[in-house]
Amino acid sequence: MENTKLGPKTCEPRHTGASLSLERQIVLAALRRWKSPIRVRDLVEQLALHENTIREHLDGLVESAHAERIQLSSSGRGRPSYGYLAREDFVAQVEPAAREYASLALVLARQLAAIGNNPRQIAISAGEEWAREFVNPERKISESKIAVRRRIIEILESLGYSPKPHAKKNIIRLHTCPLLSAARLEPEIVCSVHLGLVRGLVALAGENPDEVELTQFAEPGSCRLVVP
Repeated sequence: MENTKLGPKTCEPRHTGASLSLERQIVLAALRRWKSPIRVRDLVEQLALHENTIREHLDGLVESAHAERIQLSSSGRGRPSYGYLAREDFVAQVEPAAREYASLALVLARQLAAIGNNPRQIAISAGEEWAREFVNPERKISESKIAVRRRIIEILESLGYSPKPHAKKNIIRLHTCPLLSAARLEPEIVCSVHLGLVRGLVALAGENPDEVELTQFAEPGSCRLVVP
């Protein structure tokens, strides 16, 4: 029997107002990493999204009271400059609700496992395709490895995995999992999708996806992810 003391904790959603899309959650997660207002151009550089897309998400976050729009001091004439700051009384959401999400994942995982023709590789491929939801594949991204890791952490944080970098910079511990119940029952499938997601993000950033490793239920309190 599997030792249920190993691995991450479950991730229960905390409802904080209007439902956010995954892409908008990523923008919010980026805001939350800054203690001072951040400009649109800096977010564009960090997230590799089009400026108009960033502005649309920022307007939505301000409207839903997840973020504040703050006028910055100007050193000369011209249009005023603005920065954006996350509201501390809001936390990143995990949508849809964890229980329904996990139930659906378990059903899909079991159907995939029943295929019997290398379901693990199919699950990894599905995760790699999922990564394209977070990165514009038409835009080449040239980032340092540190920037790539930061981007991966932001995406995993928005999905509810509570990622924490280890002292060794290429190790990330995942302390919560929105699909924990499904992962414990069908780890080969569910965890392989997560592995594929990170592999896909790494590949789209121009790094070697073969260097990505995921050890599920690696230790008390977390799974362990290795990135380039």
